[in-house]
Amino acid sequence: MSAIVLQGALAHGPDALKSSPANTPRSEFEPRQPIDPLEAAGAASLMPRRDAYRVLVVDDNVDACEGTAMLVDFAGYVVEIAFDGAVAIEKAERFRPHVVLLDIAMPRMSGYDVARKLRESPLTRDALLIALTGLGAADDIARAWQAGFDDYRLKPVDIDELLQLLSMRLDERAGRDGMR
Repeated sequence: MSAIVLQGALAHGPDALKSSPANTPRSEFEPRQPIDPLEAAGAASLMPRRDAYRVLVVDDNVDACEGTAMLVDFAGYVVEIAFDGAVAIEKAERFRPHVVLLDIAMPRMSGYDVARKLRESPLTRDALLIALTGLGAADDIARAWQAGFDDYRLKPVDIDELLQLLSMRLDERAGRDGMR
């Protein structure tokens, strides 16, 4: 038995090796992958890993945009940022985010307009759109639903609640639709 095979056996336990039958004149060993208990139970394939999800953060406030993006990135998601609506639409077409965290009150193109454009495109229409905004009047919220937002959060956003929301909503979609 080679030293490498022996090291593998020691690291992964007795199930890491498969040997030839005992009645053969010479023993041969073949390394095997250790069994992942979650995979064996089928649970590992049920929910995708966080780094399989793409999140686009859009806000004209550079600090808010970069700060939110950094925290979402630390949580394990793949993140892109945009500081205005037109750039957000261009990036979304290329990046194809699963989630868009979108400010509403932006110059030149509002978050409402961005949401409508994303819903019109076959490449982005199924993205989870979450408004992150300082606008909290009933009319603002109603306009967000009409524009196609899936959720609405007032700033300052509690990052733990936001990450929990992302996890819950993405897991729901993965379970319903299967991971894209």
